[in-house]
Amino acid sequence: MTMLIGATTPRREIHRGVDRSVTFLSLLVLLLFSAADSLVGAGSPTWPATRLIDGKTIAAEVRGEVAVAVAALPAPPGLAVILVGDRPDSRAYVRMKKKACVAAGIADFGLDFPADVSQEELLAAVANFNADERVHGILVQLPLPPHIDEAAVINAVDVAKDVDGLHPLSFAALAATGTHQSSSSSSSSSSSSSSSD
Repeated sequence: MTMLIGATTPRREIHRGVDRSVTFLSLLVLLLFSAADSLVGAGSPTWPATRLIDGKTIAAEVRGEVAVAVAALPAPPGLAVILVGDRPDSRAYVRMKKKACVAAGIADFGLDFPADVSQEELLAAVANFNADERVHGILVQLPLPPHIDEAAVINAVDVAKDVDGLHPLSFAALAATGTHQSSSSSSSSSSSSSSSD
């Protein structure tokens, strides 16, 4: 995948904010973006004051950093990917996610269901992954067949294991104001507002 960045974009920003103390879900998101690079075609337009970068090279660097971070963990993290049906595009995407996880040392707990799976079976699988301590992230590959209530399945995923960030609470946290303030400025502003009451 080819990306455009501004000429002054720092290298750390190019790496999508990879930090030495990155959380598991951040590692998964980085892996998933890296896996998606081969599905997305190049051809982005160029504008003045930008430079073209090689997304595949950066993705390889990010995958290397993730593998090092995962290797330093006391136990391998686990990703559960749930695939329903036999759509070729979904199968290819899930296959690349699993390949990227294996390369980084992340355990794969994926389940593939036929297109006629019942909603109850699917919700039971999500509940089992929610309860499984070896599973740190759950991803339900969308779209789901028409007889499945996607919202019910997405809402059933434990918000702490929601890799895609599609659970309403994940969405709310993303949209919440003040998410870019440091914790010290947040706590000082809340204590000053309570003292003025």
